Amino acid sequence: MTTHTGIAGSPRRGGICLRAAGRPDTEAALTQFRAHLAALDLDRCAAVACAADAAGHYARFQLADDFARAWVPGYDTTGIRERSRRDPQGQPRAECDLEREILIAMLAAPLDFEFPSCDEALACVRMRANIAAAGARTALAFHTTKAERPEDYWVDDP
Repeated sequence: MTTHTGIAGSPRRGGICLRAAGRPDTEAALTQFRAHLAALDLDRCAAVACAADAAGHYARFQLADDFARAWVPGYDTTGIRERSRRDPQGQPRAECDLEREILIAMLAAPLDFEFPSCDEALACVRMRANIAAAGARTALAFHTTKAERPEDYWVDDP
């Protein structure tokens, strides 16, 4: 993981920004988030910039430029799974796949995802994973003639 001491000259913003109450809390959040990235084999793919501004200390995590070009060219996140796959045989990855994909997309985002702690950031990732997993299990029926609609709220004009 690349560490920069400041981002004033950074060419882009965005990614995940951890803004804690003070410098010690920010450093603790930085360490905790780095460990989580390492567990998902993303530590080598992320660049972190630590700095302070009028609002306090923060750590900004972004997808390193070379990984961003390879995995999300032009901010296109639709192919993250295929482009970031580790397994050369194309075998399904571990259950952390979805969480890993979400983190890659958030790290590459051109907009800021700002959180007051590492726990809040990871909770957001888990919520997104739960929503995506639930959506994948959802089946939609488009049988317009067989649809069950509440008569009180539906007018069928011939």
